[in-house]
Amino acid sequence: LGTINGGFSHMINDSFYTYSGLNSGIPDNSIVGLVSDSNNFIWLACPGGALVRYYAGNFYSFNTTNSGIPTDALTSIVIDTFQNIYMGSFDKGLIKKSGNYFTWWNTANSPIPDDNVFCLAIEQPGVFWLGTNSHGVVRFDENMWVNNESISMKYNTNVFPSPCTTALTIKSFQSLTEITIFDLAGKTIYTQNKNLAPHLFILDTEFLSPGCYLIALKTFDGTTVQKFMKE
Repeated sequence: LGTINGGFSHMINDSFYTYSGLNSGIPDNSIVGLVSDSNNFIWLACPGGALVRYYAGNFYSFNTTNSGIPTDALTSIVIDTFQNIYMGSFDKGLIKKSGNYFTWWNTANSPIPDDNVFCLAIEQPGVFWLGTNSHGVVRFDENMWVNNESISMKYNTNVFPSPCTTALTIKSFQSLTEITIFDLAGKTIYTQNKNLAPHLFILDTEFLSPGCYLIALKTFDGTTVQKFMKE
């Protein structure tokens, strides 16, 4: 059981064992969500203590100091059939933990309209319903965001070649209002805010280190995101 200001209680048979900051290593006495994985670890979402793993009376915290999680302020948590953990947050949108790696989507690097994801539910692996603080309910498809060839065709935008070396060609049949490049962790590497008329646009990529990136192409009709590799 998770509580607000009352710590975490574990019921074994007919007995309750309660853990708080006074008698254990739990970093937050408030738990706003919890899930259990296939290894019987219990994962706690805390509004001030980030992500906490519990097993047999022991707690381990994944926070902004010791891991790649982007915030310590979580609101909710779910787990999918592949044991990926997804968390809502007060200030960083939707966060994914896959193994030891964290990825997140927010207003700066995705179509999510609100950084405060107050609650979430899984429709199917990779597809979520997000309850936001000020923008209502949002359906988010992770697979379409990362690999959205159909969206690219809809908005008539494309980037090539991949892998690239010194330049990336952007082909658009609509005016581009913004071009943004992110790394796979969601960090903004480059952004350009201009009204670019439909044409072939050459983007210099010599400043990028070798690796995989996401490029977001924003038009008046929407945003498409494609993955490319820099050699």
